[in-house]
Amino acid sequence: EMRTASRVAGILTDLGYEVRLGREVCCEAARLGLPPQAAFDRQYDWAKKTCADIRFLDRVRDGWTAVVGILRCGEGPVAALRFDMDALYVTEDDTAAHRPAAEGFSSCVPGVMHACGHDGHTAIGLCLARLLAESRESLHGTIKLVVQPAEEGVRGAAAMAESGILSDVDAIFAGHIYPKQPDSHAEIGVFSGEYGAVATTKYDVTFRGAAAHAGMFPEQGR
Repeated sequence: EMRTASRVAGILTDLGYEVRLGREVCCEAARLGLPPQAAFDRQYDWAKKTCADIRFLDRVRDGWTAVVGILRCGEGPVAALRFDMDALYVTEDDTAAHRPAAEGFSSCVPGVMHACGHDGHTAIGLCLARLLAESRESLHGTIKLVVQPAEEGVRGAAAMAESGILSDVDAIFAGHIYPKQPDSHAEIGVFSGEYGAVATTKYDVTFRGAAAHAGMFPEQGR
């Protein structure tokens, strides 16, 4: 995420967006499920060696990987478009039967892949950012392109929402790549709607006390 966030921030900046990232758009108190500092350090070093955008890498260090690109087009409503960018600890299929492997766009990081299509989401978001920037003279209002970390587990959404970056948003739209359905004759399609979504909330709990055995010596527990 640190490498990806830095590159997203760089692309949006080069397209003329007002870019906010890191601590500006992520509430520290709302961050959940963080890895040990050693993991952050290891990934930062890796990102620095693997084509991260050095202009922004230090601002997303230690997992402050939320990015928002703002396109101001005069008076009008504020619309947010949300995309996610995290990957999972899943090894991607490298056989010829797997289209990404056959066509050369599978994961280049062993043991990690965008198993839920988040690389596609980020690519779609950046292409849309370019199209909107090219059309800004015919637009009204403000567009916020929200590039969210930690979609898996919903932790990134909570931290971004609590930062206040969405407080002035009139409408927010999110997209997700969806597998082709067996009964569909279309090779590609875009579907809109509010169906099929779920909501969840998570929190971290720390238990302090003394362990015991319920059957053998429960009186030793606390």
